[in-house]
Amino acid sequence: MSIEGLLKSLKLISLRYGEDNIDRLHYFLTTNLLVAASTITAWKMFEGRVLECMSPTSFPNSWATMMIESLISMVRYLSPKEDDDATDRLHYLYSSNILLAFAVLISFKQFGGRPLECMFPNKFPGSWEQYAENYCWSRDTYYVQPDVHVAALKEEERYTPERQLSYYKWVPFFLLLQAACFRIPSVFWNYLSFSSGIRIHEIVEKAMDPSNLDESTRSRNIETLTRHMQNALKFHRRILKRKIEVHKRLKFLNVRYTAFFISLMYLVTKTLYLVNAILQLCILNKFLRTDASSWYGFDVIRDIVNGTEWTTSGYFPRVSVCDFTVRQVGNIQRYSVQCVLVINMFNEKIFVFLWFWYLFLVFCTVLSLLYWFIVLTCPCFGRWFISQSLELSEMKFDPDSKYLLFKNHSPIYVLFSLLKFNNI
Repeated sequence: MSIEGLLKSLKLISLRYGEDNIDRLHYFLTTNLLVAASTITAWKMFEGRVLECMSPTSFPNSWATMMIESLISMVRYLSPKEDDDATDRLHYLYSSNILLAFAVLISFKQFGGRPLECMFPNKFPGSWEQYAENYCWSRDTYYVQPDVHVAALKEEERYTPERQLSYYKWVPFFLLLQAACFRIPSVFWNYLSFSSGIRIHEIVEKAMDPSNLDESTRSRNIETLTRHMQNALKFHRRILKRKIEVHKRLKFLNVRYTAFFISLMYLVTKTLYLVNAILQLCILNKFLRTDASSWYGFDVIRDIVNGTEWTTSGYFPRVSVCDFTVRQVGNIQRYSVQCVLVINMFNEKIFVFLWFWYLFLVFCTVLSLLYWFIVLTCPCFGRWFISQSLELSEMKFDPDSKYLLFKNHSPIYVLFSLLKFNNI
């Protein structure tokens, strides 16, 4: 089968709407990940050099164009939803897309170019150079300060945790894992809000329909939304009154039918976003082996301000050393060669940006979580918000009834607040 035919067949794998998010994790995301992984592996095995790095000349422009087009077509699945606020989108939308873009950029350099180039003696033939570069790339290199002689280092001193460089090979996969982590709280919120019976995403989407400018369309949409909210709230009350046998024995099953369930789950989702951002900062330090300092980004800025270059600081070194052996007739020759990690020029800028981006996310999420916690737990804000909404609608209302509305149906307040954040 040609590559064009394979890409066309992938269009048959699309989302359906007769299932929940757990089902889509199986038939959609899992199958697409497996198809993508098998395609990349097969392409490398049968169209590239399995044991050598593929040079740019062996990557035709038509293939590059098709790969870029297929990646762009996948971006539509990473579009924003309307059942959240701007801070949530910084996490699941912008952060995940930024990480995916960085992963693709680094992957092109690693698997489509020469991420590592080594300097060899003149007696090395071309085949030896290719072997040595591939060996050094697959095996970890180590960093040596410019004023230290490699020959003076003992064998056990060379590949110590402080000197060993192994992270650069795993950067694309690490970035993809981080992108998935930023999507998890969004999936959690979508699943729980859907299971509550109040389809917040569809309600906000209906309210944002551009055709609402037409008066008749607007009236129909308002009637549809009102009927849905009334039916959902009636269903909640009916479930709580009937007390199904299973619900009598397992009290926690009734939680999702209570008035505070949506509010509680949204606060939990906000907390998950915050915890994830903090964990990403810690994992970033662990991945880069900067355990001596918890403020990696500030250390890099300090080095820049003080004029400390990468040759002294050791962060993302451009030059490393690799040891390898060559079997010749009758003996084994050991060589130590100096290599240039071109990929670290990209890695340094990317990880410095990501570190400060995660710090910015933590700051924004803390403020957002405090705002929503105060707004959802203090009744005065709910009464004031619903009162203002009713006054703007020019509807006659009883001041006492608006309190009962907020007290008994707090999901309405969450919904109205999300509508406000979406400029509706």
